[in-house]
Amino acid sequence: MSWTDNSTSEDGYRVERSVAGGPWVEISRRTDAFRSLTDRNLSPNTRHCYRVIAFNELTEAAAEVCATTKQPQLPQPTGLTVVGRTDTTLTVRWTDNAEGEDHYLLGWGRPTDQVLPRIISIPANPGTGEMTYTVTGLDSSTDYRVAVSPRKAGHDAGSPVDTTAWTTGGPIVNGFTSSVGAVQACTPTEVTLNWKTTGATRVVVKRGSTTLSDKTQSGPGVWEGSVSGGSHDGNVLYTLTAYAADGRTATANVTVYRSTAYPLIKSIEFNNTGWYRLEAWYYDLYDNQLQKIGDVASGGKININPGHCQLRRIKVIDPNTGRVAFLTNPQIVLGHNEGGTSQVAAG
Repeated sequence: MSWTDNSTSEDGYRVERSVAGGPWVEISRRTDAFRSLTDRNLSPNTRHCYRVIAFNELTEAAAEVCATTKQPQLPQPTGLTVVGRTDTTLTVRWTDNAEGEDHYLLGWGRPTDQVLPRIISIPANPGTGEMTYTVTGLDSSTDYRVAVSPRKAGHDAGSPVDTTAWTTGGPIVNGFTSSVGAVQACTPTEVTLNWKTTGATRVVVKRGSTTLSDKTQSGPGVWEGSVSGGSHDGNVLYTLTAYAADGRTATANVTVYRSTAYPLIKSIEFNNTGWYRLEAWYYDLYDNQLQKIGDVASGGKININPGHCQLRRIKVIDPNTGRVAFLTNPQIVLGHNEGGTSQVAAG
């Protein structure tokens, strides 16, 4: 019970109780400004009256209220379990242990809901025994909490009995990400892949056609994990495939790109269209001559293959005059096994 203090001169409050028309008995006396009281351990189905009395040295003022306690709660159901699942329904079954209930309350929502958002009333069966109900209109591949409880006017409600279960459905890939988005060419970097799925009982992660991870779990719940994607310098595609228990799948891809400031070249085919022999040379970035690649006769050709991850400037010169007959465009290339092939003609 609670009350409003309308006095400014009281010394305190006294609370008295009368049970089933019996005598008034003081149950609390306080001189602080308390405004409510909970009276516990009372007899069920019994009328209780209370007087709240404000007092000081000269006088008293009282207010009275009466209420009847409820009867004990009905026997709670037992054996609540999910006996059927589809993409949009859950069928629950329980044993009704209460007799004479007015109805059953059945509610459902997500397991994290403090208060179930959907509650309906379903008719009670005569006597006791097995009850079954199918909850419809649910989302697929989703975890739900379903609760049931008998109700009868004048009885304590009691706490409901609940269970959780997943609806069926194709798996959902909630996330598939890489620890890096791009890697500098010729600077191998270790990559970690992170994933999260719902409704999957198996997850397979591949790098190209190579399987990196193949994991299973017993139930279709939310599932998170990580796997090493290996060390590389980019241009790699990863694929995650999530499998539901019924064989349905969902896939997601993530690509780690390759970043480079220079063109990646696997080979250059140079054709000498001039009248004189030419020479192909490697230079460093400071234009220092490093190494002769080979001669290119008039009307001939040469294949230039920079070594993997060699950063080079390539020049083709006339050995008689020192004139540069050919500069790659741009002049500096980065040798790479996955680079392209260029065909150039000059003389």
